[in-house]
Amino acid sequence: MKINDYLKEFPEYLRGVRDSADNTVTDYMHDVNRYLDYYREKVDPSLESFQLDASHIRGFVTFLRMAGNENSTVERRLHGLYAFWTFLHDEHKYSEPISIRACHIRLKKKRNPTQPLKQKTYISLMERLKNELSKIK
Repeated sequence: MKINDYLKEFPEYLRGVRDSADNTVTDYMHDVNRYLDYYREKVDPSLESFQLDASHIRGFVTFLRMAGNENSTVERRLHGLYAFWTFLHDEHKYSEPISIRACHIRLKKKRNPTQPLKQKTYISLMERLKNELSKIK
């Protein structure tokens, strides 16, 4: 079978086997199509040698980041691609999907920025520190 045949079967797999909502099916198809864009541009324009493996997943993440996608978007796209990989494994005997961690991909979570100390708090902290240090001999 060719990749186009897999793309026709995938939505039915999501609806039937995974009981996915229509929005999920639409989103996951979009994610797979973004992967195919990457694959055509960076690996094989004809898609004749289509593969999903750790090195291609890492390349896809780099492709998404270079396009300016946030980590949350990258992670979401990987969920859709992972569902496609699971479908290929379950229905067409592709290799077993491996985790994002096993692909050696780090997705950094956003952290709240640190707030600077107010001047009064800083002065009070420094005075206490000076007092405590003076007690040390």
